[in-house]
Amino acid sequence: MLIQFRQRSLQIFRAIGYRLLSPTCIICRLPAKQARDLCWRCQDDLPLNASACAQCALPITATDNKMRCGHCLQRPPSFQRTIAPYIYQDAIATLIYDLKFNQQLANANILGQLFAENIECYYQGTALPEMIIPIPLHRRRLRQRGFNQALEICKPVSRRLNIPINPLSCQRIIDTEPQSCLNAKQRRKNLRGAFTTDNITAKHVAVFDDVITTGSTLQEFCTCLAKAGVEQIDVWCVARTNLG
Repeated sequence: MLIQFRQRSLQIFRAIGYRLLSPTCIICRLPAKQARDLCWRCQDDLPLNASACAQCALPITATDNKMRCGHCLQRPPSFQRTIAPYIYQDAIATLIYDLKFNQQLANANILGQLFAENIECYYQGTALPEMIIPIPLHRRRLRQRGFNQALEICKPVSRRLNIPINPLSCQRIIDTEPQSCLNAKQRRKNLRGAFTTDNITAKHVAVFDDVITTGSTLQEFCTCLAKAGVEQIDVWCVARTNLG
């Protein structure tokens, strides 16, 4: 009888431990069948940016993956390509928002893993960047938030692709107004001279951010990198809005 009691107790403890330690989907809160906190069903429902401009990743009706949108044809940006696997809506938008404004740091790991799984197919037969540079936050914004979401998301990407992160050679020296309340022209003016770079030796880099809205921040930052001698700039971003 004692042996049976012990065996039953062990089974109960194991069941409790499994429930506590096993992955739980970060979106639907149900048990996840894969070894991370995202179930296959929710992952399959994420909004893919399947047809997009090759240079800025703006969602467009494209017949191949080399087409560029009208804006990039008229005013080519200072970066060569953009990879943004998802559209900024539904669950992806919630994951990014909760990471940035609700301190849900676990979302950074999931978003980074999702991005890393998508990135390799884009570089078949071509060289990966030598370095990942997360878009820097101004020190005041960094103190308020406590972390740079771009840096946190790109950590799993760095580990999977074995590409170093350089978070120190670029700084945001102007604490600009929030971009969300400005139009495209105001955004460009707001960001002028906002970034500085120092001692970047890599010639091919990936600039990492969480979401692209109009691309004004990336354009200003990548222009700064180009002036510092970077020859090829790829933009890596989890999601892209429908705004041009």
